[in-house]
Amino acid sequence: MNVKASEILFLPKGGVSFVQNCLQISTPSVSSNELSDDWVFVSFSIKNIHALSEASKFQNGQFPDFQVGLSILDVKSLSDNVEHRAIRSYNLVGASKTYITKAIQEFHFGKTGVLAAQNVARTIRHIMLPYHTQNRRIALVGYGLKPCLRALQALGLDVKNTFHACVDTHDIAQELFDCVRQPTFGQLVEELDIKHHWLNNAGNYANYMMKALMALAILRWKDQHPTDQNLRSRIALLMSIANTLVVSAHSKMFPADYRDLPEPKQKGEKVNIRDCITEKKIRIIRRQNREWTPSWDNAVLCSRFYRWSLLENYDLSSCTRK
Repeated sequence: MNVKASEILFLPKGGVSFVQNCLQISTPSVSSNELSDDWVFVSFSIKNIHALSEASKFQNGQFPDFQVGLSILDVKSLSDNVEHRAIRSYNLVGASKTYITKAIQEFHFGKTGVLAAQNVARTIRHIMLPYHTQNRRIALVGYGLKPCLRALQALGLDVKNTFHACVDTHDIAQELFDCVRQPTFGQLVEELDIKHHWLNNAGNYANYMMKALMALAILRWKDQHPTDQNLRSRIALLMSIANTLVVSAHSKMFPADYRDLPEPKQKGEKVNIRDCITEKKIRIIRRQNREWTPSWDNAVLCSRFYRWSLLENYDLSSCTRK
């Protein structure tokens, strides 16, 4: 399905002021009636977009290699002491054994769902169903939205009826930093001092994109101290979430906090992050990886994943039995 450029611009576009209002960190001059916790932000990152756009041509288990990462930030759920669970992240991947193995090992924020490209839109709808049933307002977040919107529409997702607004972190960064050239996403997270690893993984990319959105929203207060206590607390919470690096034990490595990395003995010497990992953590990672090594028959993988997602005894958010 070919999507014209003019067909993807129908979503209302929000800037930094819109994000600040939704996150309830606007200036005191904004009326409290304009502040809303009813919004849900959903960020997307898609790898191998062209293959996904041609998903309808793949049959008989011959699926393209792809990754679709998405992260969800529910503004209503923001409260104290939720840094490690404020953002829910997913990574949907297919289809060769080597590609899936690498994606599972590199995704740091949960477990990876393996499925056929034709079923990506169905899975996304299933993940977002609770927010639609509650009549919540959903904002699509991306870094350069046009390719993402084209791919989602090509996959069969009804973008117009799924999302109520869109936010492009690329445009916000251009505005706030007054960029002369277009920065890459890696350059943006470096500038925002966000701890990150393996941006080539779609699930990780989507998670860091959500953190970048929060960091951009609170950027104006980086060197200021608002007098309102509630505003200070809210900003501190968002800053903590944006800088929290919580890594799943199912990934191949437990990246340590940068502050915990050993100092290189010589200038220019590369730090081995594994030096920061205890032997016990390595054993945990190896054991978990063994437990989550699936059968590599594509048909079995896809049928098993959807059988789990459709049964009440299974929770798609973690792919584990309740």
